[in-house]
Amino acid sequence: MQIMRFRFIAVALIGTFGLACAAPSQTSSQPGAIGETRPNMPPNLPSISGRTMTMAVGRAPESLGSRPLRELRGPGNPSSALRMFNAGLTYNDSQEISKPYLAVALPQLGTDSWKTNADGTMETTYQLKPGLTWHDGHALTASDWVFSYQVYSTPELGVASSAPIGNISAVEAPDPTTIRILWKGTYVAADDLQATDFPPLPQHLLDAAFQRANWDAFAALSFWLGEYIGAGPYRLVGWEPGAYFEGEAFPGHVLGKAKIDRIKVVGISDPNTTVANLLAGFVHVALDQAMKDEQASSVEAQWGPNGGSVLRSPVTIRAAHFQMRPEYANPAATSDVRLRQAIVYATDRQAIADAVTVGGGRIAEILLLPRSEYYPDAYPVTNKFPYDIQRAEQLMAEAGYRKDAEGLYAGPTGRFSIEVAGTDSNPTELTVFADVLRRAGYDTSLRIIPRAQTTEPLIFANFSGLFDGAVNSTYLPNVEHFRASSIARPETRFLGDNYAGFNDPEFERLASAWDSTLDRGQRKTLAVQLIQRLGDVVPAYGLYCALFDVAVAAGIKGPTETVTNTNAAWNMHEWEWTS
Repeated sequence: MQIMRFRFIAVALIGTFGLACAAPSQTSSQPGAIGETRPNMPPNLPSISGRTMTMAVGRAPESLGSRPLRELRGPGNPSSALRMFNAGLTYNDSQEISKPYLAVALPQLGTDSWKTNADGTMETTYQLKPGLTWHDGHALTASDWVFSYQVYSTPELGVASSAPIGNISAVEAPDPTTIRILWKGTYVAADDLQATDFPPLPQHLLDAAFQRANWDAFAALSFWLGEYIGAGPYRLVGWEPGAYFEGEAFPGHVLGKAKIDRIKVVGISDPNTTVANLLAGFVHVALDQAMKDEQASSVEAQWGPNGGSVLRSPVTIRAAHFQMRPEYANPAATSDVRLRQAIVYATDRQAIADAVTVGGGRIAEILLLPRSEYYPDAYPVTNKFPYDIQRAEQLMAEAGYRKDAEGLYAGPTGRFSIEVAGTDSNPTELTVFADVLRRAGYDTSLRIIPRAQTTEPLIFANFSGLFDGAVNSTYLPNVEHFRASSIARPETRFLGDNYAGFNDPEFERLASAWDSTLDRGQRKTLAVQLIQRLGDVVPAYGLYCALFDVAVAAGIKGPTETVTNTNAAWNMHEWEWTS
């Protein structure tokens, strides 16, 4: 497939990973302005239906595949960009309620579409909607899921053990519109296989390369970025490496052709650059952490009541992860749970939240969002560590550490020195966090990981003390950040969300039961026990509930609040121009 490559014209504002504003529309009289939405537009601008909407994301994706073989690392998961080009058997709405997408209907437990067997295995059957095609016009059939399973279950590609791929024993295509999935055991989300879980892959384009079994070359194919073919609402028509890519509405999209004809996506790493572009009218929608709360508030104030809106959804817990692997941990004493508890007691989390969220942040006392259905049951029984310097001193003393003449903890082997690590997308948070611990008596150092290093293997796993990151989708117990199979290892090509290397047999037992229990009441019990276990062992602790901000310029309708920070573009095919 030949993809047009558009020349990138830089203007005044440039972000680290992409444009501050993009190449000018040929019909616009404003240099550098695309899809201009200001009042008093010149009459030669394209009509509403033909205009290009520019969307800023916090990081340009390293792959357009919804289940990439190269992990999307670093801040600002560009999930909205991936949503443009991909479709799965199901999709989730703003409340994470599953709906049919490429499939006619969701499998129903207790019917022929979802069978459970006496030996604990399962079988689910999906019927595809008729007439499905890939963006290149080739028929999309059940065999593309059979091929997809062959790809993702290949151990050398690094994702074979992750859910749901690792839970599947076989995928069959009895006919072109029927997908039969055989499960190794009970898998509760078997009726919710989104594009990020188990996407189809175009066998007609990838099979030859797959058969060569050169796995590094397969993962690096130009298909995954500049020549991508999917089945989502937009098909790729333009791409400038490191700058932007552009999609046009796909007429064959199964939910209907998108109402906005063209979308250009630019990666802007500097939130202030995002603000400037929004205010100038060069960017129409900013999401996926293209800006922080402070910048979102600034945009909202400067736009005023008629300039646009900012949607704020509390969807993420910012959390500090302790290094649990002995080969990396320094000081090694953090293997003592008393020291981990002491550090939590000593963390003035409200100070961190206030500094980052302009006073709008709420302390995350447990690793579960207050809006979760499990929160009322989990909160009373889970250990909480309110800010308490005296209690921290008691626990440190029990472990053999007392403050020296400079007010910093020291023990038999010297100062208790600990590193606070994180990416350069959160410098204020990192600086305040390290300062809070130092004022509490900890000799802290700061390690800020440059964005350019976030694609390096193990960059989020080889920290020595504390890693400041996000725990997403915490309306549910987020087992993927803490289960052993998510530890980044050479055999997984260093993929994995378990930054700290936490490996706890009791947590593994509960997580396995959580994955395999269908009864709603039992799942609630397990959810509470999972959160409770994290409070007992303290591999990580919540700092505050972070807000997910989406800025939408006047003249655009469609974006909504969501319960996760990965689903902001769930209905992007319904977004539309209103003026």
